[in-house]
Amino acid sequence: MPAAADQGMAAAGTPHRIEHGTGLTGWVVYPTAPPTPTRVEPVTAVQHHEHPRLGWVPTPRVRIWSRYVPAWVILVAAYVAFRLVSTGVLALLWGTTQGAWFAHYDGGSGFWGFLQSWDVQWYHRVAFEGYPDELPIDANGDVKQNTWAFFPVFPTLVRGLMSVSGLDYFVAATVVAVVFGLLATLALHRMLAQH
Repeated sequence: MPAAADQGMAAAGTPHRIEHGTGLTGWVVYPTAPPTPTRVEPVTAVQHHEHPRLGWVPTPRVRIWSRYVPAWVILVAAYVAFRLVSTGVLALLWGTTQGAWFAHYDGGSGFWGFLQSWDVQWYHRVAFEGYPDELPIDANGDVKQNTWAFFPVFPTLVRGLMSVSGLDYFVAATVVAVVFGLLATLALHRMLAQH
């Protein structure tokens, strides 16, 4: 048995020098005493997050100078302002790209035609032509561009507004897009106000 063990096992967990009969020396670490048991607190069940009950919460108000204004008034003003800004940006693009090789406006050459380009034309086709019974296929067997890529709700709403107001399609489409964009903004605000 090692000499250190003959001397009564020094403090546990500390290294001790030992000498073997062969003349080799080394170090040994005696094991520490087992830890004293500690009290384990019972684990409580994880409670699921409870979503707030749906209901009409009071409209938040924002203080502007000395008056408190309903938050929806701020949202409407911001929405109108950003619509004007985005229209201005589109007008700038239209004015600076006319005649450029990459400019292609399939709604017409004027600014109003510029706004009627791209997806507007496809929704116009959905409103007046509907969807094809069979997918159009090109010579390579690939599906051609067609109205099936566009949902029917928007053009249906536009046709409904046209029937009751007598508005042109593109004017009615602009009204529907702007009004429902505003309604979506207000609805999102009400959803977030629940939390």
